[in-house]
Order: sequence, then structure tokens, then C-alpha cells
Amino acid sequence: MNLLIQIALALFFISVAGVFLVKSQILHTLICLELSFFSVNLLLIGFGSYHSDALGALFALFSLTVSAAESAIGLSILVAIHRSSQSLLYVRLPGLAG
Repeated sequence: MNLLIQIALALFFISVAGVFLVKSQILHTLICLELSFFSVNLLLIGFGSYHSDALGALFALFSLTVSAAESAIGLSILVAIHRSSQSLLYVRLPGLAG
């Protein structure tokens, strides 16, 4: 169980570092967000199996479904942005500057 927690925490911190340190491409940010969702789901499944409870796996399945819908919407937005500006870099998208 300890190894599972360490792996999930390592994945989560790698994804957080990827979101905040590498700010060049939008697709990279989305992949890092998906990695963080995966690490949380890994913890949910691990704690559910540790306590012999199926609710952890059920909640992880629900979370994966929501994450898949978020990915589909995010990728469709990326396709629309790429068609209009021919780039996926944050620097070349003046409409996203805040």
C-alpha cells in the first residue's frame, strides 16, 4: 500500500510540475491534467482495495468517465484553436493572454 501511495504522489507532483513549469503548449497542459486525474484515481482504487470496499473503484470509474468527457471537450477546443491560428503555443494565441 505504501508503494502505491508513493507512485500516485510521484505521478501527481510530476503532473503539477508539468502544468506550472512548462507553459509552452496547451496540449502538454491537458496531458499533465489527465495524469493528475489518473493519479487520484489510482489512490481511490488502492484505498478501496485496501479497505475491501468497491466504492473506491466505483468512484474512480465515475471520475474516469468525467475525465474522458473533459478530454473530449478540451481536444475539440484545441482543434478549433488550431484551425483558426495554426498554432497551439500559448505565446501565439493573443486571445488567451490574461
